[in-house]
Amino acid sequence: MVGTELALFIMIGALSILAAVMMLISENAVHSALFLIVNFACVAFLYLMLSAPFLFAVQITVYAGAIMVLFLFVIMLMGAERVLPQETQRFPWLSSATLGITMVLLFVAGLAIIRSDLGDSEPKPSQPIFRFVHAVAGTDAVDVYINGERVVSDLEYREASDFEKFPAGSYTAQVIPHNADLVPENVLLETPVFLAGNGVISYVLTPDVANGGVQALQVEGRIDANDEKDFARLTVVHAIPCAAACPIEVADITEPSDDPQVLVKSLEYGQVAHLELQEGDYTLAAYNQGDVRAALDERGDTDEKLNLNALVEIDDKVVDQNTGVLWVVTQDTTGGNVRPKILWFALDNNPDFGSAEGIGQLLFTDYLLPFEVIGLLLLTAMVGVIVLTKQHETPKKERFRRRMANVAGNPTVEEYMQSMRKNAADSSGD
Repeated sequence: MVGTELALFIMIGALSILAAVMMLISENAVHSALFLIVNFACVAFLYLMLSAPFLFAVQITVYAGAIMVLFLFVIMLMGAERVLPQETQRFPWLSSATLGITMVLLFVAGLAIIRSDLGDSEPKPSQPIFRFVHAVAGTDAVDVYINGERVVSDLEYREASDFEKFPAGSYTAQVIPHNADLVPENVLLETPVFLAGNGVISYVLTPDVANGGVQALQVEGRIDANDEKDFARLTVVHAIPCAAACPIEVADITEPSDDPQVLVKSLEYGQVAHLELQEGDYTLAAYNQGDVRAALDERGDTDEKLNLNALVEIDDKVVDQNTGVLWVVTQDTTGGNVRPKILWFALDNNPDFGSAEGIGQLLFTDYLLPFEVIGLLLLTAMVGVIVLTKQHETPKKERFRRRMANVAGNPTVEEYMQSMRKNAADSSGD
């Protein structure tokens, strides 16, 4: 069925191109209009093949019907079909050569399409992707191996690796110091990695309080587009090491005069919270669980400003629409001080497959150079063909013999001058 549709598309497309070329090179205006009607009919048939019967009917009734009847009426009323060119083309073979090359290219493209795997219109499921985030303070750069293959190299503290794409399945990830040999005594962490579907997973490396060493917190995320375009996803990870239960809460303190707006009420160590924020500038803070509620109760009904010290806050962070943000609340031990710290990683969400935004991003990111080059070549070819085919050789005008008077039998000027020269020669001879 797919082969029949493809063959039909190629035939209709070839007929449409042929009609368009004949419309341009035809020397009779009526013939050009008739070829244009054929072109409109082919386009209408393509609409019908795309299951768009309304556009098919509009194309036939409006363009191939009403508008072309108007064109033909005006052409024949003005007698334009009787105006034949008086000039000959400079390159009469160019139009035929252009048409032949176009048909050959169409045949080659159609053959490539037929032999390719374009029959399945459903998008193939994308492979799962994952990345590692280094949130272990006081630890040097690390390398990450998946089943013995190094996929992340020289990952520094407070950095996130690029997303890696792997087929769905179960793997073993090993974290070792940078440039160290992959031997058991150098392995800082060995953890199973499960990839399924089109998942987006971030593995956050944090200190393992219970057993010592390093552990990996698995954070599942999404990079598909939000339904609400002016919102962004925020994923908060509690990675501050603590031996006992130490829940935190996350609040929005963007407006200093307002009370903190608690976004996450309780988040235990190793847990993840998913939020949605409207685009804008934010100041976010993390507190010990219950601190905000206790401070509000202590202040009572007074209007005095709430003075509350946060564990850690992050100021003037821009949240762009349709993005995903990973916010890791961890502990920084650099410089001899132990203090909470926030790691902030933003990632643009992918638009829906087949949407206008998705097609635009695909064209202008993965195919920008060939797309622009092909467009420039086609534009240059069109201008060149038009210029070459419109250069004509003007035929020489017939020279009319002038007469001295508009009376039959009178000599022309040339005959009179010849007669005068002959008479002068005869007079001089005598």
